[in-house]
Amino acid sequence: MSTRDNEETIAASKPHIMFVSYPLQGHMNPMIQFSKRLVSKGIKVTIVTTTNIETSSLAKTTSINIEHITVAEPSVKDDTPDVINEFLVLYEIGMTRSLPEVIEKQKTNGCPVNILIYDALMPWALDICHKQGIQGVAFCTHSSAVFAIYSNVYLRTLDIDSLGQFSTVELPALPPLGIKDLPSLVYDIGTYKGLSRLAVSQFQGIEKADCVLFNTFDELEHEKGNRMSKSDNQETMVATKPHIMFIPYPLQGHMNPMIQFSKRLASRGLKVTIVTTTNIQTSSLAKTTCINTEHISVDEPSLKGDTPDAIDESVALYKAGVTRDLPQLIEKQKTNGFPVKVLIYDAMMSWIVDICHNLGIRGVALCSHSSAVFAIYYDVYLGTLDVDSLGELSTVKLPSLPVLKIKELPSHVYDVGAYEGVSRLFTSQFLGMDKAECVIFNTFDKLEREQPPINGCPVNILIYDAIMPWALDICHKQDIQGVAFCTHSSAVFAIYSNVYLRTLDIDSLGQFSTVELPALPPLGIKDLPSLVYDIGTYEGLSTLVVSQFQGIEKADCVLFNTFDELEHENMRSVTSHSQYQKKK
Repeated sequence: MSTRDNEETIAASKPHIMFVSYPLQGHMNPMIQFSKRLVSKGIKVTIVTTTNIETSSLAKTTSINIEHITVAEPSVKDDTPDVINEFLVLYEIGMTRSLPEVIEKQKTNGCPVNILIYDALMPWALDICHKQGIQGVAFCTHSSAVFAIYSNVYLRTLDIDSLGQFSTVELPALPPLGIKDLPSLVYDIGTYKGLSRLAVSQFQGIEKADCVLFNTFDELEHEKGNRMSKSDNQETMVATKPHIMFIPYPLQGHMNPMIQFSKRLASRGLKVTIVTTTNIQTSSLAKTTCINTEHISVDEPSLKGDTPDAIDESVALYKAGVTRDLPQLIEKQKTNGFPVKVLIYDAMMSWIVDICHNLGIRGVALCSHSSAVFAIYYDVYLGTLDVDSLGELSTVKLPSLPVLKIKELPSHVYDVGAYEGVSRLFTSQFLGMDKAECVIFNTFDKLEREQPPINGCPVNILIYDAIMPWALDICHKQDIQGVAFCTHSSAVFAIYSNVYLRTLDIDSLGQFSTVELPALPPLGIKDLPSLVYDIGTYEGLSTLVVSQFQGIEKADCVLFNTFDELEHENMRSVTSHSQYQKKK
């Protein structure tokens, strides 16, 4: 059997899923992203769209099949309800007429469609599926929160006409919403009458679909997807989740790492509460996530500014307010059936660990600085870094860090006089840190594993940009493995490879010439990278990008910035050269 026959047999044996999206960018993008995921798993995918939608870029960059259907244009071009209604009718007529022909074409070509995934806004597509004997799957491209709101409009449990301008809307599994917090197609139906009717039509016959897909993360929005469950079952499930409380230091740069970490935990099904002061705005967080927010009242300092006295007063008032109110908040959670298991606090508030021990819960310190900065502050705390003894041009050598100049240290270290209060605050995080149950660093261990004050972590591999071929010599001298990372896409890499091998001579081509290279579509001169077709302007950079091929065969490994399934033909073209057979 020939290679072509083998490929056709393999293709025919793959599941074949067809997508038909509503022709609006916000509806197409979720489907395109989902289709790419399926292709990467080895599934054959076809996207059906209208002839006036630009999909050439998609066709060039993926192995997704594109089929076009002709749909008549409305007689008038604007967004009035009548024009939208006309377009919807024309779109349904065109799709109903041509989609069965496209499905039959795939069957004739030996790749029968198994499933048709259609935008839920096109409920009539399900009838086509059933007539063709294939499964129909409705894809809801809105987020599940928006879908839940439209569902209430459809079921008439939300009657917008009966509400005033300042009314509050309360719906199952959603936070209280103002009128203007609802989708504009809901609160302003008069302006968007045609589109509003379209958005609600997706519920017609949705129960007949073989499956319904939601454009959401189940762990983040699970309450909207399961809103038909009994409330007592939901409360039982929440009560059994581990409950983690966060208390960040009330500065934006310290709050952000904790908020991001708390979102990660919430997405894993943990119950999370963030405690902050009343003057910190966290309402947006409360509206958009399943994270509970509690506030503590802290007195305002009498002194304003960044003077040491003002900072000392602010810290003292904050400590007093938290020490007074935090135990009450933790007791409140316990009374409500959600006892706190772990309290994660900013390491700069070392005194909180005593509150944890008094209340019988675990205290975990989170160091919101990067581990490199943390290591520097640690040396200041230990007295192994005495910046007062150093001159302005001195260099600082610390364990596991590169050689640093004075001005490369944090400003709170090299200029203690200007930031005396803040400097003292930062070094205080090490007081009693040994009492914490655990210490969490705001870092990626694999990226900064040498920065914490721990020795004995030798580098095993150096991954360097391929345009730095000289880095490989450093690897060999240090007796570690050197891996070249080609940061261009494999298609661009293939073009530069042909320039290096001189199989592409740009000087011999005219302005309107077509370039044909293995595994790439025919390209015009201006389709090539500018560093190739305009070497005169970018001579230095052109030389640089071509230099990445010098000695690349000596690297222990070569990494390409690509998805093999998406650009595998370009990869085969590159690796087919004898120079790179070793890396294949």
